This record gives sequence, structure tokens and C-alpha cells, in this order.
Amino acid sequence: MLTDQPAHRVVATVSDTPVGDIDVLTWSPADAHIAEPLPMLFAHDGPELDVFAELTALIGSCVASGRLPRMRVTLLAPGDRNPRYAASAAYAAALADHVVPLQLRAHPSEHPPVLVGPSLGGLAALHAEWTHPGTFGGLLMLSGSFFTPELDPQEKGFEFWEQVVGFVDRVHTSPAPSRPEVALGWGTQEENQFNNALMAQRLGELGLPVRTATVDNGHNFTCWRDLLDLLLPDLLTRTWMPRT
Repeated sequence: MLTDQPAHRVVATVSDTPVGDIDVLTWSPADAHIAEPLPMLFAHDGPELDVFAELTALIGSCVASGRLPRMRVTLLAPGDRNPRYAASAAYAAALADHVVPLQLRAHPSEHPPVLVGPSLGGLAALHAEWTHPGTFGGLLMLSGSFFTPELDPQEKGFEFWEQVVGFVDRVHTSPAPSRPEVALGWGTQEENQFNNALMAQRLGELGLPVRTATVDNGHNFTCWRDLLDLLLPDLLTRTWMPRT
């Protein structure tokens, strides 16, 4: 991997959202002016994806090599993760109505934002776009927690089980409210592989442009690091630099 592009990071807090404060860290190219319009990637579990799955290192490398355009990355701290990411209407509203608009006012963009998330963060990414269509132009879901009663009975003890399976059933039984570019990836040694494959099939049936990838690993950050490399540059290219 090439040495990543020099960058600067700005930490901020989005206050007074429906779920309280949400901490964000914005990664930008070191030479970017604050008002310079650049594409924006948002990341659920952002600080963790950055430390353990090398998210901004990948972005910096791709930018330095010319594989991707200069961009910004907003790393979203999960906070109280389970209630926020488990198909929460309040969190989806906080993201779509507060965090994304505030970030795009502070850091303008001429491109639709993209959202990546692992596990419950992947579920939350789909839920946010499904309930607030048009917020994101692209979604990357890594080992998403797309629980169904048939495939995931072992998860019934999860405190937000009904909320999650209710939303997943909604996706499987209703039309898509928007048409973002989509990518899904999962490990071949994890339980979520089956519900992810089913979700990828369903989103394709709904007419969404879907790409998938798998790696021989489990439900962990090493798996997601490798999937980011396989899927993220392609998703960003499809979303921001579509072929004419």
C-alpha cells in the first residue's frame, strides 16, 4: 500500500439530536480548504474502522495513487451502539436530519454522500437510507446484522430483536424507496453470511445496483479491512464517477 496522503483531522460533536450528542471526526486532505467542495464518506463505528480496519489509510492510498478523487471521511463514533444501530427511527433521523446536513454545511460537496458500516452499523446504514430516502448515494454494508427468524434463531435474545427483524422483513416485503449504489461483503466463516447473501439477493431483485464480495474469515475487523479493500473503491467510483 502506498503511503497515505497527508491529512488533517477535526473532532466535533453534533448536539441536540434525537439520540443526544454524536461525536464525529472529519478526515480531510492536508491541503484542502474548509470550503473546498469534496466528496464525503461517512462511516459507522468510524473510529474503530479506522484503527482496526485501516479505513483512512486505504482512502489516503487510493487518493495518492489517483485511484479515487480527493475526499473527506466523517468517522461517526457509535456512542450507545446497540440502541442506536438496531433499526432505530431516532438514530436514523439524527443521522439524516442533523449529522449529514451539518457536516455538508461545514464541508461542502457536489457529490452524494456515501455511508459504510459493519455489523449492526451495516443494518443502520440500510435503515437510514430506507427511512430517509435520498440521504445517501451509496451504501457499503459489511457483515450486516440482517436477522431473520428462519436464519438467526440464535439471536432471539438480543434486546432489539423485534425491531431488527421487523425492519428486515419490511425490506423483504416492500418496494425500495430509493436507488443508491450498494455493496455488501461478509466472511464465509460467520453466521451472518446467510442473511447477508439473502439481503444481497433481495436488493438486487428490487433493482438496486449491487456488488458483493466474501473473504475467508469471521465477524471481525480483519474481515472488514479486507472487504473494504475489495468493495469500497469500486462503490465510491460507481457513486461519484459513473460512466456516461
